[in-house]
Amino acid sequence: MPESIKQRSNAMASHRDAEAVRFLISALRADVAALRTALIATNAKLDNDAGVTDTNYGALNNPPALTTNL
Repeated sequence: MPESIKQRSNAMASHRDAEAVRFLISALRADVAALRTALIATNAKLDNDAGVTDTNYGALNNPPALTTNL
């Protein structure tokens, strides 16, 4: 089983470095979550558009759930 980011950052020599890494990873996760939400919303809008009826954008492009553990 791979180490979690929390376990890895707790093993760092400096507590300040570990906190900085955790902060950056949390910020990246928030950005990814926002991008995923925007993509899903865009796909839903395309699926509801009467002019775009031949493609199921949600089924083709919606990303799977995140599986990362901190």
